[in-house]
Amino acid sequence: MTPTTTVKSTALRAATALAVAAALLAGTATAATANGPAEGTVTPIGPPLADGDSAVDAAISPDGRYVAYTEGSAWWEDWWWIRLTDAATGKDMGVLPGSGSSSGNTAFSADGRYVGYSSARDETARIYDQVTKETTVLTPPGSTTRAWGRFEALTPDGRFVAYSVGSSGPSEFRVRDRTTGADQAFTPKAAAGRTGGTVRSVGLSRDGGKAAYGYDYMGQVADKGDVHVLDRATGTARQLDVTHNGAAANGSSQLVRLTEDGNTVYFNSAATNLLPTAVPAGTQAYRYDLTTNRLTHVGPAIESITDDGRYAVIQEDGLLYRQDRTAGTRVRIGTAKEHGYAHRAISADGKAYAFTTSDKAITGVAGWYQMPYLRRFE
Repeated sequence: MTPTTTVKSTALRAATALAVAAALLAGTATAATANGPAEGTVTPIGPPLADGDSAVDAAISPDGRYVAYTEGSAWWEDWWWIRLTDAATGKDMGVLPGSGSSSGNTAFSADGRYVGYSSARDETARIYDQVTKETTVLTPPGSTTRAWGRFEALTPDGRFVAYSVGSSGPSEFRVRDRTTGADQAFTPKAAAGRTGGTVRSVGLSRDGGKAAYGYDYMGQVADKGDVHVLDRATGTARQLDVTHNGAAANGSSQLVRLTEDGNTVYFNSAATNLLPTAVPAGTQAYRYDLTTNRLTHVGPAIESITDDGRYAVIQEDGLLYRQDRTAGTRVRIGTAKEHGYAHRAISADGKAYAFTTSDKAITGVAGWYQMPYLRRFE
């Protein structure tokens, strides 16, 4: 089995999965409820997987047309690659060049032309152009030598790209202007009394002027992760997940999204002392307004959120929902919480959602392996 060959599943698995998808597709969507069954249409993405293979890290282009996901053998670490699918036509676009051993952080430009991704096999960040079929490998300029590289973020027009680099892990990140070739490096500073921080994720504003990033620490401390925002023009950075009274946060935080206008950051945090008022137990979602410096609790942990903040994919009590934060409604995406959902992504209009799941109610197959799907909302 190789990533350049279209693999086939057993007849039973493929037939069952397609039959379930067809039944779901033929059904009539019902009105959205908080606790009802999955609604809308659910369709499988890409060619059937080989028996024993699994899919993770689904991503969707903002226009909802293209879906990328990582597929491969759960038993062999180096047998993974990223497959691209045209969800509008159902056409399999093949495996992204050099995506061997890849997982995580795949992202598209607004029109889906550019795809950013990582290759763990040669430890590089890459940009693939669907029009020219060319691949750009992102490596630090000059004589700088790094043994590790990972794609992080891409602006809607594909001009600016962020990628993290490090010797044994991503200890810094860079933002490249793909028009001029200029490459700006930024090395986050560890908080007082801590060392060994690594960049966990990066988000870029539309003009590339701001970068939000997560920074994680090793060690036995409650606060193992912080969220910061960087003004690239001044080189100044500030932490966002700070408490209301200046005390140390009592839980870790993770970046979810920096909005395209650069004015808002969404993040999840397990801390309970960020605000003067109590918040529900467990990891919660927060919104930081960079224009007013105001932090607001917005509900349960966010898996994915649209740029306008209206639609969010949230997880509550082990179940996954698409939440319409304007209308105050939500729709359950799956029917079982004992099966894992992983690495979700929602389109810019909130009407398409790419995900992988082992939920038998969707896959039609009892098993632990994940399969890729696209959910359309009415």
